[in-house]
Amino acid sequence: MKRFLPHAVFAAITLAASWKTVFLGQTLYDVRYYESVLGRARREAPGWFARHRPPPNRGDTVLLLPVVSRIYNEGLKAGELRLWNPHLFCGYPLTSDPMTRPFYPPNLLLHALLPPAAANDVGLLLHLFFSGAAMYWLLRGLGRSAPAATAGGVLWMLGGYNALWYSTGILAGALVFGPLALLGLSGALAGKGASRAALAGASAGLVILGSHPQHALFVLVFL
Repeated sequence: MKRFLPHAVFAAITLAASWKTVFLGQTLYDVRYYESVLGRARREAPGWFARHRPPPNRGDTVLLLPVVSRIYNEGLKAGELRLWNPHLFCGYPLTSDPMTRPFYPPNLLLHALLPPAAANDVGLLLHLFFSGAAMYWLLRGLGRSAPAATAGGVLWMLGGYNALWYSTGILAGALVFGPLALLGLSGALAGKGASRAALAGASAGLVILGSHPQHALFVLVFL
């Protein structure tokens, strides 16, 4: 039972952060701008951190993410990997949008199985949970106690930058596979076998495929 308690903590935090998505069918896309255009703008409760919330007209999430997710999703369901958006400007490649992550295996699987918005939302929920779990595994692998590793996992999940940009998923791969890459690297340097080196290499590759390139670079430089 004690073995699963830290993961229950991470699951509870994930549910608390996204209960409206799980139980009310709301999306994690930032749709406030669309609502205002359609005359459906509503006054939200100020909350604890309302002053630090990004403005509703962010071009990244408003103009790019929902559209390219739909193109990508429909292509996978048709048996194609569609990497061109013909609907904006004169067209542009989806690979130029670092939030799409078209070659990231979790994205490929979720968008092949689910509708676009559901694939996006489920992916964000899974990455939030596993970010805590991955940091827990890293800290336990480095010899920390279970309570200390659990606290570290919670802090990693709720870090300010991740919380601010959670809905865009730009840190998804780095949050989960960054700690796993460090776990594998530390094990390989300690002489625990080639499997740890393989874990480090595979995880570093998934950081690149699943994150904004700038953040992936920072993670790799840190490692």
